[in-house]
Amino acid sequence: HRLSFLSSPSHGGAARAMAQALLKECDRLCKKQKLSRSQQLEHVSHIALLIANAKEEVSALGGAGARDGGDAMEVDGAQESTVPATQEALARLREGVTAAAAAMGDTKESLSAVAKLGKMVDKTMPPDLGKAVTPVKMDPTLVNKAVLDHLLRTGKLDVARTLAEEAGEELDEDSIRPFADMVAVTESLKRRELGPAREWAARNAAGLEAIGSDVGFGIVRMEYLQLVKEGKVVDAVRHARGSFDRYMPARLREVQRLMGCLAFVGRLDTSPYASFFDEGEWDRLSQRLAGDGSRLLGLPRDLPLGVCVEAGVKALPSLLKFASVMQGRIGEWGSKTALPVEIDLGPERKYHSVFVCPVSREQASADNPPMMMQCGHVLCEHSLKKVSRGAARFKCPYCPVEVSVMAAQDSTFDCRAAVV
Repeated sequence: HRLSFLSSPSHGGAARAMAQALLKECDRLCKKQKLSRSQQLEHVSHIALLIANAKEEVSALGGAGARDGGDAMEVDGAQESTVPATQEALARLREGVTAAAAAMGDTKESLSAVAKLGKMVDKTMPPDLGKAVTPVKMDPTLVNKAVLDHLLRTGKLDVARTLAEEAGEELDEDSIRPFADMVAVTESLKRRELGPAREWAARNAAGLEAIGSDVGFGIVRMEYLQLVKEGKVVDAVRHARGSFDRYMPARLREVQRLMGCLAFVGRLDTSPYASFFDEGEWDRLSQRLAGDGSRLLGLPRDLPLGVCVEAGVKALPSLLKFASVMQGRIGEWGSKTALPVEIDLGPERKYHSVFVCPVSREQASADNPPMMMQCGHVLCEHSLKKVSRGAARFKCPYCPVEVSVMAAQDSTFDCRAAVV
């Protein structure tokens, strides 16, 4: 019943295809089991027939021996004469039963089919996520704030108000207004309207320039491309003269390419600039605008809750595999702050570097920062003090240069103010 439900049209194509394949495999296994059962019954019937035939043969031999002799001595002689025939009959019975029993005991094909079905079930059915995750105590206030931030930045303002009211979190209209403005701008871009985005960029021109944003140029660029696409060459040139000057000479190369589009008006789809008019340009502009708007509000470009979910989805397969290998010993690392295996989240999720001390093999931290010596080699602070043994100067463990503990510099970089 569960497989039939999964194969219904309400589920996704991939899940439905896997469920249907599993159903076919179940039907195939059932047919094999039925065929195997009928063969087993045939073998049992054959063994019973062999036993009955042997019994009749032995009985016939015994009766014939008794009729052939007249007295006791003759009977004994006749019985002795039937012994080889009886042994031969029993030997034939033994061979037949052994052959039938061997055929009945050959269940390799059935067991292989059952194992194959089990693997398909494990692959198709949702895994037991409880094996790979452990309960983590989290501050409900922080969780509520993360969810509220996600709802506000994705435009679910009414839902955010309801959650704040029910969770007892403070959320006034002044804090909602910037998000409402951002939602209005992104919604206008979905309708292919650039007016609200232009006004928003003008109001926040100073802030956008401070963070090195190019979303303002992206908006006037999109306005120019729309005029070119509509065949309004004169209006496009007038717009270019009035809007592109402020971005020169930094954008000279790109402006030259944009002006080259004018030579292909009417046949832009086959021009070298066809990619400029791709519909995906609107989505990319909307994403850049939303990201820069978040940075203006002092928020990260990416949604924290979305990043957490993405990281969890990428880590889950490795953790499930690790849990199956550890066979229930997952509790040994469940309480630790670090995962037992390394998870590659991709280059876009590398926010800072990690330094591991070559001496102690420990990861650097705020209490044990990396320290660069005069020779250029780096050790963690604790290792530096241990290697120096209290001396003011000592030899670097990786080169013959003599260095000073007091001259070692903290190599921790504060990237919080960097432009991402």
